[in-house]
Amino acid sequence: MEESLASTPPAPRYTGMRYLDMDTADIMSIMINYSYNGAWYCVLVGAQEARPGYELDQSIEGKILIELSDLSWGEESEEKDRKITQLQSDLARLAGDACLLLMKTLTPLPVPEEQTFQDHLYPEIHTLQVFTEGGKLVSHKLDGYDLPERHPPIPESRLQEIGLDDTIPVLKPSEIMLGTRLQGLVWKVNVNGEDMICKITFDIFEDAIGRELETYQKIRNADLGNDLKVPQLKGIIQSHTGVVGVLLGYIPHKHHNLRLLLQDVGDGTLPETEATASMKRKWAGQIKQSLAHLHKLGILWGDIKTDNVLIDDNGDAYLVDFGGGNTVGWVDHDKYDTVEGDLQGLQKMLVALGEE
Repeated sequence: MEESLASTPPAPRYTGMRYLDMDTADIMSIMINYSYNGAWYCVLVGAQEARPGYELDQSIEGKILIELSDLSWGEESEEKDRKITQLQSDLARLAGDACLLLMKTLTPLPVPEEQTFQDHLYPEIHTLQVFTEGGKLVSHKLDGYDLPERHPPIPESRLQEIGLDDTIPVLKPSEIMLGTRLQGLVWKVNVNGEDMICKITFDIFEDAIGRELETYQKIRNADLGNDLKVPQLKGIIQSHTGVVGVLLGYIPHKHHNLRLLLQDVGDGTLPETEATASMKRKWAGQIKQSLAHLHKLGILWGDIKTDNVLIDDNGDAYLVDFGGGNTVGWVDHDKYDTVEGDLQGLQKMLVALGEE
């Protein structure tokens, strides 16, 4: 039985994608990222580096890319977001399946279970390409493709603007034990026996971590204690290239986020005792208080939504994710990243909690 399980090949783990045609009106190419047996795979899909005679609109991948491009036009809506998410998921699954045999050849052996964050940040990297051939998706190795830096450091000019406090602990990636990926670029890690949350830069989005660092440093310096329920800044991660991440206090919780908790109670998956009316009133009050404190400090929540609220094991509501961004349906486009937008999102959150 053990031998049979060991011989079962793992599936590539999809970790995200990036549109490559940001300066054009149409989405013609996408880079999809996967992790497989400890190696990092960047898989090019679409018209870039295409072979002679390639017809995007006649290919399996091209039809999905064209539909994604069409959906990128016009007014934003939750329905559009759902369709885009589904198409991206379909493309990632199809491309991953097409690459599996080649991945097994390039990295046939799994890595040890315990790794440091150094191993995760700087793994073996392969670039592949997927395209339609003979009516099906095939893959091949793509040599000489110029990839952007995977985890670029926060620019020195941005750190000077933040005014980094020299009392904040600085850790090397090799001092951090890799734990569980919670979502995207967010990991549960362990430092000297203490569980923490690690958020790292990625590709062109390093400014989100710079914003988080600035926000958490302001909160740390304000020393508001338990009145402001957000994770504590525990340290920064500095590799050989510079500051590439932040370490935050881990908030023990049994539900993934407030949205899923309310959804599961609403549809009967969880008992009503997990989110009673009095509990929801308490959470609403804590969220309002924490947001008011943030605004007094000149801090915007930005991506305000029930997904970004955690209920800890003591039944308290914590605000998370201060990296910017927005989610359709919570804040009007013209109010993104403003106090007015935060307050608009807060009202929708209070409605979700039954506090109109």
